[in-house]
Amino acid sequence: MLYQVIVKFGLVFLAVVTVVGLLLFMSMTNLAEAQQSDRCGTAEEARKQLKEKFDEVPVVIGLLMNGSLLEILSNESGKSFTILVTQTTGLTCVMAIGISLRSTTALRK
Repeated sequence: MLYQVIVKFGLVFLAVVTVVGLLLFMSMTNLAEAQQSDRCGTAEEARKQLKEKFDEVPVVIGLLMNGSLLEILSNESGKSFTILVTQTTGLTCVMAIGISLRSTTALRK
């Protein structure tokens, strides 16, 4: 029984680490492209537009290793979500948009 709990926790932890690693990679590779497009602006304006257009609000917030702020915004149903990265300079960029966001028990704490 304890072994099964440890294995299950390990798999959840591995999944979370994989997603965070992927997001870090995405933030580094897409940042230059995003800065040159209309996907960047102020965090306040981005949050306001996402709330008005898609009823999305921040559901996950964390600091990246480079000091940038990562936010995942979603509507209550999880049908749409957006990943924002705010650099230490204050510039906020949309890094990804998606559908069908689900949380895991590890993130519910």
